[in-house]
Amino acid sequence: MLENNSPDVDEEFQKTINRLFVKSYKNKFDVFKKALDDGDIKLAHRIAHTLKSNAGQIKNERLKQVATEVESMLKDETNKVTDRMLSDLETELNETLKNFAYLLEEDNSSDKEIIKQNKETPVKDAKTINELLDNLEPLLKSGSPDCLALLRNIRSLAEEQPAAAEIIQQLVQQMEDFDFDKAYILFIDLRNIFRGIYA
Repeated sequence: MLENNSPDVDEEFQKTINRLFVKSYKNKFDVFKKALDDGDIKLAHRIAHTLKSNAGQIKNERLKQVATEVESMLKDETNKVTDRMLSDLETELNETLKNFAYLLEEDNSSDKEIIKQNKETPVKDAKTINELLDNLEPLLKSGSPDCLALLRNIRSLAEEQPAAAEIIQQLVQQMEDFDFDKAYILFIDLRNIFRGIYA
């Protein structure tokens, strides 16, 4: 079985999402501001759109609202973002990062235990691999953060198939960065690799 739906797991899963948010967005406002300054409205729009989704995943409605407003001002590759909107976005994002900063500092013994369990029970047989990939696909396709619960199993695929290790590493990185669109593209490549192996 690939998941556990107990309340403790849900709480730990939410903490993991929050922790990944902090890691992913630590310097993201600077990247967003530079994109605006450089006239790369497409990149700025993508960052605002992703931030809006991720703010919902961490249950921060105010940040989601501000990101939604900014995103709407970047439609059609035109920059209509006001200084007030930019200031609001920076303030809300920094406040969120500050509130979750402790997650990077605390001892993540539960994460270590998950990694230990994963090493003891890697995903090896074709049926389990296909089940994992079948579970992962709709989550990535819909941009659901629930896919993060499968990270340890995905990492174990690299041990099973070293030839796919590089693409697995890239997939994991995109998932941890909450870039589920890019992760889905990598997933399709990974699925094709495993179909070729287990056909």
